[in-house]
Amino acid sequence: MPVKDLFHFGGPLLNQSLKEYITPHKISVSILIQEFCLLKTKKNNNQLENDFNGMNETDDGSPVTLEPQHRRDFCMLILKLIQCPDMEYCELIKILESGKYALISEHLENFKKELISLANKDVGSIMDTILSLGRFIVEPANIVPLINKSSPTGVFLRRVQLFFDKLAFSQLVGTCKAFQNYLNNGINSESEGNSASASSMMLGSIQVQSPVPALSSNVDMRNEISEEMDLCSTQQSDLLLQDCSHVLNSISKRNISVRESSNLNDGDKKIAGTWSRRQAELFIARQSTLIQSDDNSAIPPPQLQQKIREVLKANPEHAEAHYLSYLNCLRVKELCGAVDSLHHYFDRITTIPLQEEKNKGFRYAALNIAILHARFGQKKAATDALKEAVTLAHEAKDNLCLQHAQAWLYKLCDENKEILMERSISKCSDLSLNYLTSLGLQSFAQYAGITGGKPALVFEVVMRSDVLNCQFSMPDMFGMSFAHKSALWALYGKSEMSTLCSQLLLHLDTPDGSVTHMADGTCQAICNLANRLIDFGEYKLATIVLDHARRMYPNSEWWLIVEQILYYTQALYQGQWQVAHSAVLQLSTLDKWESLIRLAELLLVKGDNQGVMDAVSEVLDSSPTVCPSLKVRALLLVAKASPCAAALVLTNALSIAIYHYLDYLIALVIMELANLQLQMGLPNQALKLMDQSLLVVLSHGSQYDRAAAMLLFAKCKVASVTTPGSSAKNEVIGEAICLLDKAKTSFKKVEAHSKIKETVYLQALLSHEIGYYNERNKYALEFRQLDELYPSKCFPVTA
Repeated sequence: MPVKDLFHFGGPLLNQSLKEYITPHKISVSILIQEFCLLKTKKNNNQLENDFNGMNETDDGSPVTLEPQHRRDFCMLILKLIQCPDMEYCELIKILESGKYALISEHLENFKKELISLANKDVGSIMDTILSLGRFIVEPANIVPLINKSSPTGVFLRRVQLFFDKLAFSQLVGTCKAFQNYLNNGINSESEGNSASASSMMLGSIQVQSPVPALSSNVDMRNEISEEMDLCSTQQSDLLLQDCSHVLNSISKRNISVRESSNLNDGDKKIAGTWSRRQAELFIARQSTLIQSDDNSAIPPPQLQQKIREVLKANPEHAEAHYLSYLNCLRVKELCGAVDSLHHYFDRITTIPLQEEKNKGFRYAALNIAILHARFGQKKAATDALKEAVTLAHEAKDNLCLQHAQAWLYKLCDENKEILMERSISKCSDLSLNYLTSLGLQSFAQYAGITGGKPALVFEVVMRSDVLNCQFSMPDMFGMSFAHKSALWALYGKSEMSTLCSQLLLHLDTPDGSVTHMADGTCQAICNLANRLIDFGEYKLATIVLDHARRMYPNSEWWLIVEQILYYTQALYQGQWQVAHSAVLQLSTLDKWESLIRLAELLLVKGDNQGVMDAVSEVLDSSPTVCPSLKVRALLLVAKASPCAAALVLTNALSIAIYHYLDYLIALVIMELANLQLQMGLPNQALKLMDQSLLVVLSHGSQYDRAAAMLLFAKCKVASVTTPGSSAKNEVIGEAICLLDKAKTSFKKVEAHSKIKETVYLQALLSHEIGYYNERNKYALEFRQLDELYPSKCFPVTA
């Protein structure tokens, strides 16, 4: 948007602004600009001289260098101060002294001195100073102006001058006195944190020399001032000037009583800034965009809610502020506040006189209410509101609203989902609704992956979405696409590809060079990397990654889930069952199905087979709504808990995994079948099955699964050699002992103490069998030391 469109002069905006006084914050920003301009020029007889050398002198003769960084940072600072709401003097000084902006120390000192000097002057001097700011903008002959009048800074100064020139005398007096109070309050606040003596001296001089009494911040009192001042006609101006102090003193006494009667509201008045309409619109637009695209960069929810209250206090009928409050409530999952804010928003936008706009507000209100209920998992209420939105959209022939409603309909419905998706994608493509088309393609790929679609076709659908994202430059959909790819690769058991997609998402750049803002998908990518570190036994690194996710996305639940999985995994391997059970309980509030699977694993280690059956029964009974990978994991636990029916259960699990192309789970099921055949005395068949699954487990499995696979493979290899005492068997046993060393290293990596003892015990037995007595004694001693450090609470479960 061009700079000239940021501020309009005349018309309704001018009339609206004349109702407001020029605020002390705007005066302070104007003085800050003035002092910067004075550093760029030399003053000689009140005439400005051009100087482009970049080296100037201050009043004491010392040189001042204006580097490009100083100018650039000052421009960014002024742009921020112009666009942000009014702030207190102490807040302004805190920003200037924060070090974020490279400001010259002389500039800041001159600014403070000029503010104090203005506060000690009378009304006429302050007015002359403000109106004289135009000398930096006006273009005299053969002199280039310091400030371009079309720049944001130039427009701001012209606007301040125009409003200041339009003020009535009573408004001018009130503005000057408000500026003095603004400075007094700021120095008081600053003196509390710094040395009180120097600030008190400045305060004393301001209060003693100030010719204008205190001005109440109460709007009604300002109206009384205006009414009493307007009683004087132009012929009585001399009398007015003579008796001005007497009139203001009498008004000041009444102001003191009003101030004392409103002490309860003083805190709000002190905190709340003055928001203009345009400042509020810019603030709301920015925060709304950040919440929906990059939640981390938005203002934290409590502070943002306070800002929204300030905006509504200054602009009570600002409907968009209520919608921002609705988005803010969704961040922290506050249902009551979200519903209330949404009702306030649509109550205001549906008061438009035009019937067409009013009907549009009604149907979009129903759509947003449906989305709200869907976000909180209330499917029945969401479906009812969605049907109302569809009906209203049909009546108005609003295809845009209708397609948005249909996109949410196939998310909420469990029946005919594929047909609804195909119709939605086709219609959105015909209407050139590219965003909804890309979103529909990704949703269809997710649905196809869960329902057994071929991986090649699933990724082809995702590729079509990527093509649309490239054609129409939709960077947020890029991030969502990588998140979906990572999830699909993880579903198919290709953990390395899943990790690679997560890393690509974290390193993805938009065409304009900024990092893609996609809060939910980015948080999932970080958590996916943390999960992979947990699989490798890098618990400290996983904790660091999760701490980063906590700082970046404090309102997300994904890192909470992975954090509990981290606590659970570490406690389970170390035999700390109470800690693991506590982590499972915490996980149940975030992910019901995952918590049930983890609980079953814990009960299996503890030897509670009936508890395992009870825990996974709900997962198996809810198969239509549960991911097939969870069902296969549940069947694996059932097979381990009930050896009698293990063959039938494992066959069922294998068929489900093959149907959904779950390669890694197929390898785990085959490995469990090999273990079952080994227990049945069929080592050769078990070794063949291990040959099929070992490569997949070693390529994509966790550190624990790799170690368990090598342990089982060593058992099968030793058991398959039937000739006792032969050189071939001794050679095989020697290879098995070396393989068990690798398995023991992996178990140590994940701190699985019971499995380490089982591996060492097996090494001792094998060493004894081939006559390696020294090695046998070494392994026996190692086992004893481990048993003393980590005593077994039950018999370890064989892999």
